Amino acid sequence: TGDLLNQFEELDMKLSLQLLEACRPYLTKDKAAKPLAQYHNFLLNSEDLTKLEALFGKVSGKSGSGSSAPLLKESLALVKQTSDELQKTSFNIMFHPVETQLDRVSELASKQGPGVSLEANLPEFSFSPQEYITQTGEYLMTLPQHLEPFMSGDTSLLGRALRDGTSIPGAKESAESADTAPVDFLLGCVAVSTCAKYLEQLNGIQNIGNNSARQLGIDIGYLGNVLEDLGHSLSPELSSACALLKVDPAQIKTEGANHPANIVALVKKIRSVQ
Repeated sequence: TGDLLNQFEELDMKLSLQLLEACRPYLTKDKAAKPLAQYHNFLLNSEDLTKLEALFGKVSGKSGSGSSAPLLKESLALVKQTSDELQKTSFNIMFHPVETQLDRVSELASKQGPGVSLEANLPEFSFSPQEYITQTGEYLMTLPQHLEPFMSGDTSLLGRALRDGTSIPGAKESAESADTAPVDFLLGCVAVSTCAKYLEQLNGIQNIGNNSARQLGIDIGYLGNVLEDLGHSLSPELSSACALLKVDPAQIKTEGANHPANIVALVKKIRSVQ
């Protein structure tokens, strides 16, 4: 779609130049020099003359808006809309395996329930990432291989289509510069969406024990390591949640001073800390 957008813009530029060139002899300030050359006065009625002058003003940028309007504005808008829809569909397909696994987070944490708070605190080495997050990590690590066809050759057209799109979650955060490679852009969108999805799941958890909370922290830490291997990182909010889930409940108030208030409140709800 990036190639199609470029072609439409080139066509629009050519049509605009042709219109300006054709109308310049009798619609500019020099039109009075050759009254018999004012063909539009002989061929068009007053209403059509007004429409032609308005169109010329828009294309030339002299309509009062200060900028020229594309002749193919509606066509360009339709192409961009179609491009957005294609990108959104493609991203949803790519992100679906991650979403499916993370949908289990709140359910797994809730199953453990508050009873685990009665258990003795386990040492750090007793924890390991749970299956849902390791499967998520394994899938994320395969994405560069799946996206390999877009790593070679001229990727400028694909990059242009992606950056112009507005439908992919995380697109704004991932488009740090015009030089961002399409693959890095897509991986960045996946990273942002993954962190947002995990936070969404955390919002559905409450009243879990200390070991369950620490397990969530271990899972999030594992996810952070995977994202770092892909050249990205946890969102600041999820990183803060990870840190607060690992500390003892009594330390949350002290440690919370270094983290956003909304994340502190979320972790307090999860861990039933007043």
